[in-house]
Amino acid sequence: MINSKGARVRPRLDEVRFCEIDETERVQRLVARHEEFGGRGYSGRRVWRH
Repeated sequence: MINSKGARVRPRLDEVRFCEIDETERVQRLVARHEEFGGRGYSGRRVWRH
């Protein structure tokens, strides 16, 4: 699903790609980003993951 900003941009793009990764890998990357940039660790993952 594209949000409203994405929908406005789409007509200006020549190509759009979507890369799907394994759910376990996605969550590990999400947790790592939050630990590095957001100050949240693995214990708080369920609060901000859903």
